[in-house]
Amino acid sequence: SIAKNKKFALGETGVRLKPLIEATTFRAIRSCKNRQSYTILCVFTTGSITDLQESIDLICAAAEDAPLSIVIIGVGNRDFSAIERACTNEKGPMRDSRNVPIARDIVHFVSFKRFAGNASEVVADGLKDIPEQFVQYFVTNGTKPNPVIPPPDLNRKPRSSSPKKTPKQHKKDKAKAAAREAKNRRRALLRDTSTYL
Repeated sequence: SIAKNKKFALGETGVRLKPLIEATTFRAIRSCKNRQSYTILCVFTTGSITDLQESIDLICAAAEDAPLSIVIIGVGNRDFSAIERACTNEKGPMRDSRNVPIARDIVHFVSFKRFAGNASEVVADGLKDIPEQFVQYFVTNGTKPNPVIPPPDLNRKPRSSSPKKTPKQHKKDKAKAAAREAKNRRRALLRDTSTYL
């Protein structure tokens, strides 16, 4: 188990989270301009976050208008207490460096160590807040859900898909249609002239 392996020592120098959050926030906002979308950023870290306060400031800013949730997963035996304190709501909501509280809760931290390396429990705990955060974002922004897409009718027989016609076949079809039309005009003309004879 990774959680019990004391030799598991990746990420000795620590991690900078700010560039990742900046890029993800930008993409999340850009992708929701043309269609409804919501982004979930999952960060696996084996070391401490070196730019924690800058990252918190950015998370607080992103919470105001970005369709985004962030899940941080601590892997290994390092001390993640600073990240955990920043992400938990025990002392109230997360606050930025100006002491302004976060607009909506969008970040959750979970440690592999706490679940003795059980990946399915870590995933379940990491994602448990996402549905509420997702709904809260769209309700706060007054976004109505897209119309429901009906499920496919599995009893209906599929339509036979005719092969696509090439430009040459289209030309032939147009020529045949033009010839039919000319023939019909000649017949009509003959019919009209025969009435006067």
